[in-house]
Amino acid sequence: MSLEESLFALLGPLVAGRCTPDVTDDNPVYPLIVYQGAGGQAIDYADQTPADKDNARVQVWVWCLTRLEASALSRQVRDVLLASNLTVKTLGAAVPDTNAVLKLYGARTDFSIWYPRT
Repeated sequence: MSLEESLFALLGPLVAGRCTPDVTDDNPVYPLIVYQGAGGQAIDYADQTPADKDNARVQVWVWCLTRLEASALSRQVRDVLLASNLTVKTLGAAVPDTNAVLKLYGARTDFSIWYPRT
């Protein structure tokens, strides 16, 4: 299973499937989750043998109608990822966010995730 498939399988149930890579759907329904790759660590062995795992730095945003809901959903995301079969490290506390135009509350958390190569 690819990292993207794993993320959707883990996080999608938290928001009734409203979990997408990079951008929201055209007509978003809240709460929702958006995740995006932001680099990661590369493994280069001296003998140039390919590694059996890859790493990604993944930023996960949650967007909700209230600050309390955004904070709670952000914690759920972290709990689900840490309990998964992926090797996950949280790279700092959630960063609160707002969208004043849409009157939405969000939070972004960065994770380092090691996953099997597919």
